[in-house]
Amino acid sequence: MQNDQIRKTVLEFYYQFYHEKPTTSVSCDSIANKLAISPVLLRANVMYLISAHLLEGSTSNQYAERAHLKITNYGIDAIEYPKQYSPQIPFLQVFYGDISNSVIIQGHDINIEKSFNEIFNKMDEYEVDQKIKDAVHELKQEVEMVDPNISKIRQILQRIKVDERIFTIVAPILTKIIEKIIIA
Repeated sequence: MQNDQIRKTVLEFYYQFYHEKPTTSVSCDSIANKLAISPVLLRANVMYLISAHLLEGSTSNQYAERAHLKITNYGIDAIEYPKQYSPQIPFLQVFYGDISNSVIIQGHDINIEKSFNEIFNKMDEYEVDQKIKDAVHELKQEVEMVDPNISKIRQILQRIKVDERIFTIVAPILTKIIEKIIIA
């Protein structure tokens, strides 16, 4: 599980709890079990949410998973208005679903599905060789994976470079996607 997904899940947990008991704080223990992650990973992400002023409460670095926390007003606004807060809170840009067991990365500047649809439309317009089309489809599948293989992406790009028209469309889009992958 990636840090962005953990942060978003933890924040959403506290958001839901806030609506049930707005004045009460709750321990992280229950969410740690739900996420099935190590206490160290939970601690790191909880400390991140606290330092970003999305959660509040008393905790020490050593026992963050036992901290009693609650969501801040800023955290509530970030959940309720993700488009407005996405530039300041990058993990709100990441939506996880079970579409082909893949991660869908949607931000204010990149949408994998839409970007590849544009590439596919251009390939139809340019009457591109089937080998190039297959390579672009393979590239799309690879970047949608939870843990994409960068060396495989390089190999696929070498096959796409044969058609400079398509490569000049793919390269800038892929650069943005890879930035998202590296940052996440």
